[in-house]
Amino acid sequence: MEGEVPERLGPMMTTLPPVRGKLLKDANLAPYTWFRVGGPADWLFLPEDEADLAGFLKTLDPAIPVTVLGVGSNVIVRDGGIEGVVIRLMGKYWGSVEAGDDLTLTARPGALDLSVAKTAARHGIRGLEFLSGIPGSLGGATRTNAGCYGQELRTCWSALKATCAMAPISPIAGRAGPATCRKRSFPIDTATCPMTWSSPS
Repeated sequence: MEGEVPERLGPMMTTLPPVRGKLLKDANLAPYTWFRVGGPADWLFLPEDEADLAGFLKTLDPAIPVTVLGVGSNVIVRDGGIEGVVIRLMGKYWGSVEAGDDLTLTARPGALDLSVAKTAARHGIRGLEFLSGIPGSLGGATRTNAGCYGQELRTCWSALKATCAMAPISPIAGRAGPATCRKRSFPIDTATCPMTWSSPS
């Protein structure tokens, strides 16, 4: 679908790229956060899948701000809302967690951290127990390299892909690049996509 861009974005562009998911104008963000407060997004994009997300970011005018929102567990949205496009990665597809027969687990960014920990435990996949103590979803945990009890997320995954405007669906090495607990050097418009863990031997 396409639509006119809200007036406060000015002449940056007159239409947004077509999508297969939902693209909502002047969407109230309060229902999408745990505190249930805050104003609207100029546009709220609910992508159908990774291809839909990557295609949208690839053709979106780079002058339009992009904010990625997960479950909203640690977010307070100002009354004035958020300018540009807010991308929310939640729902059945984005929250999927799947365990493989080879003691691997793959999850998308909308998966709740607790769901990931519980699924891993049910299938005998070790090393993710600490996620049960972290609120929120996996996408946010990845961006901040969340950790507790002496563990952090970047030491656990064996494969990760991310989507942003400059490099749609690109692989990222789990331990590559500078990172500390609560800090990971991803661009602000980056949305992490499927992540895979392997149980330690």
